[in-house]
Amino acid sequence: MKEIQKTGHVKFLTQGGGFFSLYFCVLSMVIECYHRNLKPYIDLKRTSFVEGYNPYFDPIPVNPENPWDWWFEQEQPQPGEVMEEVEYGSTKNFKQDRQTWKQEDIPYARMVADKYMKIKPHILKRADDYYNEFLKDKVVLGVMARGCEFNTYHPQCGTHSIESWMDAIKGIKIKHPEIDLIFLVTEDSTYIPIICEAYPETLYLKDVFRRTNETMSFMINTPLWPSMNSPRENHCNLLGEECLTQVLLLGKCDYMLVKLCGTSGGAVFLANDNLKDVFYLS
Repeated sequence: MKEIQKTGHVKFLTQGGGFFSLYFCVLSMVIECYHRNLKPYIDLKRTSFVEGYNPYFDPIPVNPENPWDWWFEQEQPQPGEVMEEVEYGSTKNFKQDRQTWKQEDIPYARMVADKYMKIKPHILKRADDYYNEFLKDKVVLGVMARGCEFNTYHPQCGTHSIESWMDAIKGIKIKHPEIDLIFLVTEDSTYIPIICEAYPETLYLKDVFRRTNETMSFMINTPLWPSMNSPRENHCNLLGEECLTQVLLLGKCDYMLVKLCGTSGGAVFLANDNLKDVFYLS
């Protein structure tokens, strides 16, 4: 008789962090499920991505929609099914606080992610459609320019200003004159006009959430601001789609300029064979 595969309950006891911080925590626990021959069920019902939930003031949501199901395919547990709890371990099986480019454990982790963390087809299509219309047949430098409160919370990753990014772009373009297009990803809308003025060949997604009128003090005091600071309907659902779409597009570029963070790690982790080199701001 064929043994029925048990389900491992991958969940967070707190509000979690940013999108790709959550993604890599999930990946570490899903690898644990794979080691234990468990089929993972990923549960983000206590994280800040629950629609309308402010983790700084609100009680823990009662039976909300599971945000993971908006962005990824997964089998739902059966009614009454008893799941094995998977111990939370953000870096036990995959370390995200490092430069992921050319790490030896990436192929194994990608194999597990491809099996159990499949991105929804409509998100993949959005990235593919944009790539085919605007980036295909170009030599593209993808730039993931972190700004806002990141320097304050993660000084170990380097403290960088818009000037740091401008200098780095200039250096890469001198080294690789074949680059004829820049694809920009940033959560800080103040960076966009500065980079676009210096490099008119810059493209970026215009219909995504970014910092608008948030003050630096607000962002420092409320580091989960992106997932709860918007009046738009279905904001968290859309925010996750936007994070994935932009990271998938970065991963289709020929070169990438980033700083150490979850989003850049996601772009390298999910990159295709186009990617030739990654430059990290030190």
